[in-house]
Amino acid sequence: MRHHRQSRVQATIAFFIAHKHKRLSLLDVQRVAGAQHGARIKEARALGYQIDNITERVDGEVHSWYILRAEPGEAASLFPDLTPQPRYPD
Repeated sequence: MRHHRQSRVQATIAFFIAHKHKRLSLLDVQRVAGAQHGARIKEARALGYQIDNITERVDGEVHSWYILRAEPGEAASLFPDLTPQPRYPD
């Protein structure tokens, strides 16, 4: 059981690294990390990954995103990629 959990954490970290400084929707994170995405993110944070959660209300609905700001040993960028991200997939 422990091996499966580790592989989920590794897959989650790899997903965040591949999309560093970009908004990842809650659904995208859940697809990789599974239903216990919060636990996987907590484990990644404990390893030194700086992952921020952003929520905002749009027309009364809550939208949630995650962003990897820095990997272990890195200082978080004060000016990350500011390229506008689409709100909804095309």
